[in-house]
Amino acid sequence: MQSMFMAWLDRNFEVTGGRIALQDQAPQTFNGVRFSYIRGGVQLDMPAYVAKLLDEVGLSHANPAPTPMAQGTVLRLGEAPRTATEQLDVVERVNKVFHHQRSLNYSEIMTLYSHLVSSIGWIASKVAPTLLHAHSMLCRVLSAPSVGAFNALKRVLRHLAGRPGIHVTYVPDREYDWRHGDWPTHGMQSDASYADDLDHRLSQGAHIGGFLNQAITTAESKKGHRVATSTDQSEAQHAGAACKQAEYKRNFLEFLGVPMGKPTTLKVDNYANYLRTSAPIRKWSPASKQLDVLEKYSVECIERKIIKLEHQPGHLPENPRPGMGFKVDVLTKIMPTAATDFYSRELHGPDLRKEEAGRG
Repeated sequence: MQSMFMAWLDRNFEVTGGRIALQDQAPQTFNGVRFSYIRGGVQLDMPAYVAKLLDEVGLSHANPAPTPMAQGTVLRLGEAPRTATEQLDVVERVNKVFHHQRSLNYSEIMTLYSHLVSSIGWIASKVAPTLLHAHSMLCRVLSAPSVGAFNALKRVLRHLAGRPGIHVTYVPDREYDWRHGDWPTHGMQSDASYADDLDHRLSQGAHIGGFLNQAITTAESKKGHRVATSTDQSEAQHAGAACKQAEYKRNFLEFLGVPMGKPTTLKVDNYANYLRTSAPIRKWSPASKQLDVLEKYSVECIERKIIKLEHQPGHLPENPRPGMGFKVDVLTKIMPTAATDFYSRELHGPDLRKEEAGRG
């Protein structure tokens, strides 16, 4: 297709640009992200950026951590150092944890923490959606990191040390006859915990989206905007955020010429939220009361037939196969090692570079 297009372009215009198709070009790096075209797929990774970050804190050869966060980890501002003595204790422990050769004051410790958390956030947003939950938790204590916060931060970096080639890879699962309306299906998932932020009692929630049988193209993990008084209400908040992203993606894909005639499927694992939001009974009428603007928005999206809500149990079986489980779970709670490994493959796609090296 590239050759045919360039031949037509040469006949009609004076072309001054390159002739090489993207798939035939050498890997290109932009803003720390390396783009590689391998065997019909495109892989995004950040090996140089990750290596530089780990070298900066002396963790290039650290013992890898199997998960980004240890189970039971709690980060809260209530544990922040309050006195000069407590701050000095944090400084001394951080110097020991990261093997600093010079003493830092607490102000510099805060700057160091912000810098490292921001770097993790950049990696997570580009090539590592499985780090988004850990990054959100680390951000809870940016204003006053404690020893526990630095220990959690070091574990995330140790997790990266074991996965320097962390990536997102997009490979079509089959050939699509797009000229005749055959396109991959785009879908969303949303999930939420319940009041797990002990400082403000807000709930951590997340949503992911992407094409069926491929790595995800959008992901978010953050605290809710208001205190929920039930798991149902917490789930509804983040389902509403997922609906906003779904509508944006639908408009974007339609702009590119992708037909979006059918509603986008949004899967939730809370059955109460599914029943109440998708019920045919009209809500927010003069005879009812509005609870939350995002919840109202979800119902409107369903009524406008741009969203179809589905219930999917959030249980991961003992020996899961691709497509099983509830992938967004890994963005809302700390997962054990087996689940982390499984969902990493589901969210990130295959490692084509590693497979290519194995073939060689």
